[in-house]
Amino acid sequence: MPRIFKKKLNKIGYECSEIVYSGKNAITTALSVKPDLILMDIHLPGLDGLKVTEKIKTINPNIPVIAQTAFALDNEIRNCYDAGCDGHILKPYSISELSVAIKKVMK
Repeated sequence: MPRIFKKKLNKIGYECSEIVYSGKNAITTALSVKPDLILMDIHLPGLDGLKVTEKIKTINPNIPVIAQTAFALDNEIRNCYDAGCDGHILKPYSISELSVAIKKVMK
């Protein structure tokens, strides 16, 4: 799955440097890799994506973060923005929807 995701991102002009599967790894990777953008799954094992976003934004508020969530409830989306996310996308999503979400936060 990660290889397919990376290929899809490449097709729309983006490079995926890392894919991580836990909140703790997301923080360490964000600090070491210094990405241009983070696609943050809100429901990560360990620290959830909202807490991870808060920590990353405290250290580097300039990294845009797009929350990925399967929950479309208003309070869930509001919580993403309150944690510091710059955008959101609802799962499942198409690569063209992802492209639009990326362009919105990378302006």
